[in-house]
Amino acid sequence: MRIVVCLFLSWALCVFFLRANIKQQHAKTKEKKTSEEKNSAQGMPVVLRTSEEVSDSGKSLELSHDREKFQNLYEVYHKSRRGRCDGCRYIPFYDKMWPGYKSVFDAGAANCGVLRAMSAKGKHVAGIEFSEWVVDHFCSDFRDRGTVQVGPLHEASARPGAFDLVLCTDVLEHVPLANVDASVRKLADLASPGGHLFLIIASDPSKHENHPERSSSFAVTQGEYKVHETVKPRRWWLAKLAEHGLNEDTKALRVMLQTNMDSVKDPRFGYISDKGKKYPPNDRHLARVYALMKL
Repeated sequence: MRIVVCLFLSWALCVFFLRANIKQQHAKTKEKKTSEEKNSAQGMPVVLRTSEEVSDSGKSLELSHDREKFQNLYEVYHKSRRGRCDGCRYIPFYDKMWPGYKSVFDAGAANCGVLRAMSAKGKHVAGIEFSEWVVDHFCSDFRDRGTVQVGPLHEASARPGAFDLVLCTDVLEHVPLANVDASVRKLADLASPGGHLFLIIASDPSKHENHPERSSSFAVTQGEYKVHETVKPRRWWLAKLAEHGLNEDTKALRVMLQTNMDSVKDPRFGYISDKGKKYPPNDRHLARVYALMKL
């Protein structure tokens, strides 16, 4: 009988300490979530987590060998995307963030989905795309009219200061570090005085590097050329942008987050469910958003 009692008491103590530990972990999780919700409610990014910076690969789009290799890489990359337009998901935000803009430059036009949508809205559009393959297959009409140029971002020949809104979504992390400064300078030059820029920049390695066994892009270069050539934290990019007179537009960012709550409801940027539950923005995705104003 004593053995049974001892075993029961031991079991009870184990259950007690296990429940106490679970309760403590739940309290920590709730405290962290509350802090993130408070920050996101103010329209400001929460504490951001970025991966370790990737060292400079030494590649440059000024070198014909590297440029040819990158062309091969992005032909395979765009073929795998099947004409998907990731940049189109951000279009509903622009009218709310910066009402009244009339001209748009898309730096990294890809399959020209954004330019087509903006043109349909009556905007004056232009852009540049590095991949000859994707322009040949999706943007030949824009290219033939001179609306879209083929080449690296820093070689864009559009008239400086001609655009109310300059877009560069999921592009700068693909640019070799040697060409980043010239690319950011070109973005600043294209924007009109007091104009706006909307950038999405990843601060972590591409899935093509993280999972090479599933990547046709990795296979074509055997990892010699990376899909994300420049991996830097947000603070690094903000400093680089500021060097060229591009500062954060925190008001526009708050408008974006509120617009998402009200209508767009992209789960990456926070939303309210049909049952009224509020979900804060995902800090990893919010870290990629740069709403900027040209001074």
